[in-house]
Amino acid sequence: MDNKDTAFIQMESLILEMTGGEYPCVTITEITLLSAKPIIAPRYLLYPETTEAQQIESAKKVYGLLT
Repeated sequence: MDNKDTAFIQMESLILEMTGGEYPCVTITEITLLSAKPIIAPRYLLYPETTEAQQIESAKKVYGLLT
């Protein structure tokens, strides 16, 4: 998409608004999804009793986000 194209200008405006202008656009790639499937963490398959809350708590521990 050319940066003089109307669609580019509209999308760029939205991106600049979302990022506060911190990330200027040189190009924008538009992707059209034809299908999608859920991504399931392996832990849910290996330990089906794991809850979402436990997953979140575990991830926070790993990334040092729990105080």
